[in-house]
This record gives sequence, C-alpha cells and structure tokens, in this order.
Amino acid sequence: MIRAVLLVSLLFEALVANEGRIIRREYQSATPPSASQKPSDPNALVIRRVYRRIDQNAIDGEKSFNLFAGASFDVFRRDRKIEIKTKNNGDLIKVGSRYETANGDSHSFSEKSDETAPNIEIGLLGGGDIYYGGRLGMIDDFAELSAFAGVRFQNASIASFTPYLQAAAGAGYEDFKDGIAPDNLSLSIGAGVERTLIGESLSVSLCVFYRHRFWQRLEKRYGDEYWRDGETGASVGVRYAFNR
Repeated sequence: MIRAVLLVSLLFEALVANEGRIIRREYQSATPPSASQKPSDPNALVIRRVYRRIDQNAIDGEKSFNLFAGASFDVFRRDRKIEIKTKNNGDLIKVGSRYETANGDSHSFSEKSDETAPNIEIGLLGGGDIYYGGRLGMIDDFAELSAFAGVRFQNASIASFTPYLQAAAGAGYEDFKDGIAPDNLSLSIGAGVERTLIGESLSVSLCVFYRHRFWQRLEKRYGDEYWRDGETGASVGVRYAFNR
C-alpha cells in the first residue's frame, strides 16, 4: 500500500514539473482562425486542416463503362500481291495482263483497285481514355468480323478535336459453307481525331488506316494461288454512348 501511494505521488510530481511542456489543443478548424478566435494560452497549438474536394462522379466514371454503338464508312485503295504456283498440266492461265501455260513454274503479279465498305460496331467506353469493341463490315463480296481497341489522348485535344490511335484484328468470310474457318485474316492500325457534339454522347470521327490481309490458299485446277492485300484508306464514322 505504501509503495502504491509513493508511486502515485512521484507521477503527480513529474506531471506538475512538466506542466509547461503540455500542448493544449483548444482550437481546430479547416480555415485559419481570426484574431478574436486565437486561444489565449501561449502554449496552445493551432491546427489547420486543408481538405481536398473529391469528385465522386469522376471516381465512379473511372470504375464504370458505357456502352456505345456506331457506324462508319471506309474508302480505301487495295494493292493485292498474287503468287501462282502452277501444276504441270498445260492449262492456259492469265497472269496479270498476259497469259502463261501451267508448266510447274511460279508467277507473281499485282492488282490495284478502289474499294468501299460500310461498317456497324458496338463496344465499351471506359471512364478513362481506353475503348474496345466489335465491328461488322461489308467489304467487296465478303463480310468481315473484327475486334478493335483504341486509346484517346484527351490531354492533346485542340479545338474540341481529340486525337486517338486504334488497332484491330479481323476475319473475313465469303460464305459459311466451310464452317467457321475464315477465308482471310487481317491486322490494321489507324490514327484519327474525334469530336463530341451533343452532351458528350454523340461523337464524329475521321480516321486514316492501313490494313494488311492474309488470304487462305486458293486451290485451282492449274495450281495454287496466294493473295496478300495491303489496304490504305480513310474512314468517317459516328458513335453514340449510352451514358449511365
């Protein structure tokens, strides 16, 4: 009992001796106090807290995705490289602007043409600058299904026009009689600008692109043909985002 009383008395003396060093927080505010609000105790500490406003809508937008639908129209120049590996059967074949006899030799030539293609698409637009989706295009005499992804550079916008880059991979089908195996595969990359019109829901875009197409081997009576297409062109399109 005596030891407990002695311990309490020692602690009390220590607190009294250090009383001048104790900081009393008499005032807390997010804004600086006025002269009349300042505490009278010279040992008191005035705490100022600065709060940053958080835009909850912006946070929700970064976490969510908006569905969009669109349509576009392509105009492009096709440069097709054709290689024919003939059989030795004596058939007469057309090689570009000339005729040759199938004798086991290989022949190469190129063809150029101007093409157009309408497209419809659907995709997801993130709260940031990334978007991706799928597209159905009608090119010449075949349909192409493709997946695309792009990035917008909003920090580089000029006069409400936002630049973007986009890449795509596609599969072309002349018909479906051979199942799901495509007749050709394509890879493309494009760059363009986009501008929103109505409440950031409707937008228009202009894009230039290059697409390389790989065709499956074409089996003919006189031999096998191998096609490779290089397509360079431009596309104009519209998109509508279904904002949440």
